[in-house]
Amino acid sequence: MGTWGNGGGRWLLVQFPLVALAAILARVGPKLPESGARAARPLGLGAIATGMAFFVAGVASQGRSLTPLPRPRDGATLVRTGPYRVVRNPIYLGGVLASLGNTLWHGHPLGLVGTVLLAIFFDAKSTNEERWLTQKFPEYPAYRRGTSKLIPWVF
Repeated sequence: MGTWGNGGGRWLLVQFPLVALAAILARVGPKLPESGARAARPLGLGAIATGMAFFVAGVASQGRSLTPLPRPRDGATLVRTGPYRVVRNPIYLGGVLASLGNTLWHGHPLGLVGTVLLAIFFDAKSTNEERWLTQKFPEYPAYRRGTSKLIPWVF
C-alpha cells in the first residue's frame, strides 16, 4: 500500500474536502443582523490571526519532521518546543481557529457547523496520530499527560 496508505493518507482525503466545506459554509445561508456582523468581524479577525499564528508556528517548529500524513516520518524527532509546549496539535488548532474566524468575519452562522465538524475531525485524526507517536517515541505518554490536546490548558 506504500507510505500513503500506511501513513494515514486516507485522513487527508477527508480533511481537504472538509476544510473546503467549512470555508463554503462560512459564506452561505442566513447572515447575522448587521449590528451582530459588525461586532463579530473583529473577533473573526482575531481568531484568524491567532489560528494562523498557531498553524505557522506549528509548521515551523516541526522542521524536517513535518509531514502532511499523521504517521511520523522515519528519523523524526518529538517536538515539544514553540506552540507544542502548550498544545500537542497546534496545526490542527490553527485550522479550527481560522475556520471559526472565517465564520465570524463573514457573519454566516452556518459556518459554525463546518468549524465543529473540523474540530471533531481533528480530534479523531489526532487520536489516531497519537497511537503512532506513542509507538515511535517512548517519551510521548509523559508529554501527552502534561500538554493539552487541542485547546491550551483545557482539552
